Amino acid sequence: MKKYSIKKGFEIKRTMRRGKYQAGKYVIVYKLPTNYNFSRFAVCVSKKNGNAVMRNKLKRWVRESYRKNISCENKSFDYIIMVKKMIKPIDISFEIINQDIKDCMTCLKK
Repeated sequence: MKKYSIKKGFEIKRTMRRGKYQAGKYVIVYKLPTNYNFSRFAVCVSKKNGNAVMRNKLKRWVRESYRKNISCENKSFDYIIMVKKMIKPIDISFEIINQDIKDCMTCLKK
């Protein structure tokens, strides 16, 4: 999974500036075509989403949703998935985040 993650700040900024995006109720998904033979992604969670335990839980949920939904594609894209501020894992569940990411991805495919 580490091979397929975006680590450089300028790559994240480039994807957010040049790519298409779709905002859901809980997440914003950015998508940019690349020249790689595989898709890469990054997860962004603000400190306003709670302490480190809550942020890590949200990141685990987003990574699992990515693994289930997006990683089966053979296309070469960069994805940035941003969790909106003030979303706490206590208020929502994995299924809600997963469905929100699915909805954003289907809108971006069109």
